[in-house]
Amino acid sequence: MCRMTNLGHSTFRALSMLTMTRERSISHVRPLLLLFPFLIGSCLLLTARCAADKSAENASRRFDIVSRLDEDARGNRDNDVVYIERRSDDNDEELAGLLHRARRQLATTQNEVELLIVLDDRAFQRFLGRNNNNDAAARTEVERYFAGIVKSVNERLAKFDAQTFSVRAILTKIVILTSAESGVTDNLDGNNDGIINADQALNNFNTLGISLEPVNPHDYTLLITGYDLRRASGANSVGITYQTGVCSQNKQGVMEEQGDEMISVTMAHEIGHTLGAVHDQQQNQCPDQFFVMGPASGAPDTRALAPNPWAFSSCSQTEMRIFLSSGFTNCLRSRQTTPGTELDLAALTVVPLGQQYNADRQCRQAFGPGSVFCRARYNDPVNFNFGDMCYKMWCSEPGINICRGTLPFFGTSCGDRRWCDQGRCVVAATAPPAVSPTCPQGDDPTANCSPASCLVEPLRCCRTCQPDPVLPLSVFGVQPTTPLLPTPDPNTPDRPATGSIFGVEPGTTPGPGPAPGVSIFGVQPGTATPGPIGPTLSIDGVTPVPTGPTAPPGPTTTPGVQVSVAGPAAATTTQGPTVSVPAAIPAGGGEA
Repeated sequence: MCRMTNLGHSTFRALSMLTMTRERSISHVRPLLLLFPFLIGSCLLLTARCAADKSAENASRRFDIVSRLDEDARGNRDNDVVYIERRSDDNDEELAGLLHRARRQLATTQNEVELLIVLDDRAFQRFLGRNNNNDAAARTEVERYFAGIVKSVNERLAKFDAQTFSVRAILTKIVILTSAESGVTDNLDGNNDGIINADQALNNFNTLGISLEPVNPHDYTLLITGYDLRRASGANSVGITYQTGVCSQNKQGVMEEQGDEMISVTMAHEIGHTLGAVHDQQQNQCPDQFFVMGPASGAPDTRALAPNPWAFSSCSQTEMRIFLSSGFTNCLRSRQTTPGTELDLAALTVVPLGQQYNADRQCRQAFGPGSVFCRARYNDPVNFNFGDMCYKMWCSEPGINICRGTLPFFGTSCGDRRWCDQGRCVVAATAPPAVSPTCPQGDDPTANCSPASCLVEPLRCCRTCQPDPVLPLSVFGVQPTTPLLPTPDPNTPDRPATGSIFGVEPGTTPGPGPAPGVSIFGVQPGTATPGPIGPTLSIDGVTPVPTGPTAPPGPTTTPGVQVSVAGPAAATTTQGPTVSVPAAIPAGGGEA
């Protein structure tokens, strides 16, 4: 708290006397007029000192964000785990430094946060594990993954009033710590249980971040850890950083690698803190409605709140605007790195993360091996259907018969030629087709689906239980090589030239001998070996292999990148709109 000194009280009283000219003649106050410049200077000095104390207090405050325990299978929300702690250190700003910075140029409209991302060894091991320990492939996935995350962060920052100010993050570099360099977090896991203290991790990374500065200049740096973060009280935390730390010695933050879109929310949240934003409802007047600066991370409960995790509240925008206009953020308006050396987000995000990682894989990455997308939760065509997965993607909790809610990546398929975009299921020209609007993610890989499953688990086995589609376009963009019905003979239009629908010529009696033509089911009458079912359609990019002597040929295939995301590597085909998944991300794997 800033207290007025004796000089301050005297100055205030002297200035008060100057306002009493109605009761005193000017001659009485002339000596005070001579002291007027000194008195004004004293007031300004006192005000600056108060501001310095406040700034130092804010700069040393640490904020962390915790995870909401989402609804269980019954839809109940547990609010008891929301926990936030603010701690102040005894670090005062030097008055001379404050006055120097106060004289700098104030607000401009362009602000670029040069962001350095650092992965500890435990986080990188996750990428190695799902790339069969191929270091080069794992590093390629890391680049594409975090380029997608930073792009998602920028979509949130882009919603500010550009006429007032604009902010965007530039991903300058990704540094991956070796096992020998990861003592910043590894040395904190004394119990060998994968849990570390968040405050100690931030202290350690503060020292490491300063040492990285000469070689890797940046405005703000985030350590991505594969450990679970806890506060000293034992409360869960997914991220922690210094308040208003950008452009200072305290420009560091630590956050968990969460494996789904929640990592984008956490990253935007920590960047918000370093730019002056505080928690909604707890420290400002905006209610906690799942905006970026909510005190706890989580997925919205209703369609009305669906877009909020992709936006800052009006309070947060005001707080950041004030700080960006304070003169303490000049580093955001000049480049430390050479333009053109940053990661090219546009080139690295041609394929959305939601197409690189399907819903089941996102669930595994977020909740652990064995977690799958809870398809059965989307059983209400009106009030909660697959379009609602874009703001509440339910994932099973391994070993427990409940589902947890989270956010899906941009581009996660939610319907036929539809994918998720900022909480909504939208039509997109490059979104892939689906078997049906009620089966955007295919069968549950753990359900052992069969025709018998359709009586009890039609949603978990939605692909198996779909009737054979008769579509003008092939499934997944591959044109069938044979028509769905026999082609009529132009010379005898009333009679199909290639045989009747069931392989029996009109006007004849079925007999034991073979009938001419081919039935639409691909089986020659009188033969024992069936061909493929119906026209040769590609399912998930895999073309059925013809079996049988008279099976029609499949579609022409051309070499390309793998289309498989979370299963075995699939054959590649020439597709409708090209939506290729980077080959550097192999199928399956053992995510941690």
